[in-house]
Amino acid sequence: MSVHRWKGRYVKKNVKEMLLKRSEMAKELAKNKREKQKLKEVENASSYPVKGIRLIDLEYLSESMYCSKCTEKLFVQDIENETITGAASKFHVRCHKCSIHSGLGQTKIDQLFTVMGLPKFNVHIFKDHERIIAPVIELVAKESCEEATALERTITEENVDSLKNLL
Repeated sequence: MSVHRWKGRYVKKNVKEMLLKRSEMAKELAKNKREKQKLKEVENASSYPVKGIRLIDLEYLSESMYCSKCTEKLFVQDIENETITGAASKFHVRCHKCSIHSGLGQTKIDQLFTVMGLPKFNVHIFKDHERIIAPVIELVAKESCEEATALERTITEENVDSLKNLL
């Protein structure tokens, strides 16, 4: 009679075989689940982020689809994410005008140009212009920081007595 062990316990041969089959099936199920999850992530990344049916007041939606920073009109196609709380949906929309000013680069400019019906920028042309403009932007930023520092210094010097009293 041969001795069969499973996780430190003595078991019969048929019990060990059954446990091995279960273990293999569980591993296979876990593998399939991971693969399905990866496929779902790829599908979600490549498709529109908001799916399903929503009850929406179109008048309210059209009135409130403006950027809070630059008051540029936003579009439903620009929805990047959604937060669902109960029956309510909160859409997260990226403003293309603000994203250009925040330095998100050529990809966002290409998206903006696509919306405007213009041809895309060549990568090399974009980089060439970026190299021309970057030193000027850095100079203006440096001057702005120096002005702000000088202004802060003068305000601090003028109010040094009141600051001492506060501390």
